[in-house]
Amino acid sequence: MRKLFQYKNLKFIFLLMLLCCAGCNPSAADVIARYKPEFEKKRGFLKEIAANVEQSEPGSCQNIQPQIVFNEKTEQFNADFMMLENLFEADEKADFDLLLGGRTLRTLRWTGDKNPLSKSVINNDGSNLEKDFMRVSAYRYLIVMRIMELKNPQVAGKENYQRGKSELGVFVVDLQNNGQIICGFSSSAESLEDLKSVDLSQSRTVYTTKQEYYRVGKNIYSRTVQVEKKVDAPPELEQLEGAARSSLWQNQRTAVIDKLRTLTGAEIELKF
Repeated sequence: MRKLFQYKNLKFIFLLMLLCCAGCNPSAADVIARYKPEFEKKRGFLKEIAANVEQSEPGSCQNIQPQIVFNEKTEQFNADFMMLENLFEADEKADFDLLLGGRTLRTLRWTGDKNPLSKSVINNDGSNLEKDFMRVSAYRYLIVMRIMELKNPQVAGKENYQRGKSELGVFVVDLQNNGQIICGFSSSAESLEDLKSVDLSQSRTVYTTKQEYYRVGKNIYSRTVQVEKKVDAPPELEQLEGAARSSLWQNQRTAVIDKLRTLTGAEIELKF
């Protein structure tokens, strides 16, 4: 009987310890407050990089060591991507955003004046947000994309169409070497050659991406997810414009990744 009593007491103490430890992790608000000074400095550093990129012309590239790693399938990263506009201002909406990477941009926004996190997230466990901050602080490279030319497709019908074109300057910056540009190249892409093969339908599936925050117990996790939904098809002209713009975006995205792999030996794997 005494042993049973002792066992129950030990079990109760153990459960009490678990409950106490559940509150040991810092909240998201605590984590953000802790990293805010560091990321204020990072904002200034990124603006210096942006000014340098803005004045630079794409030059030459060679195999980069240590290797650039951006692998969404294995969750291994030593680099991130950003559009030039977001180095100047994290809340700025880029005119032609390839939606690559995003962890650096998220952490800048979390520590900025327009923090997008809701109250339901900000007061919960912030240990996983802290992992994002730690990753960003440890990145070796930042791949900055600058819009050099952007001509949106002009669509008046399937037979009346002018192709769109985009040209980006892509610059690899060594964050651990005073933000030095160590590689630069241009990447060009065009939209569909013609719109005759575009399938016009009464309904369509729309794919978008969004940043999702979810909770497991008291832990908060973030991930980029692809969202799919069926919608009524818009008017024909709008469908054609969407197909043309989407092809320009996808073709440029593919071109940038392929060139980074070829010119620098980067390991880049995207989920979609």
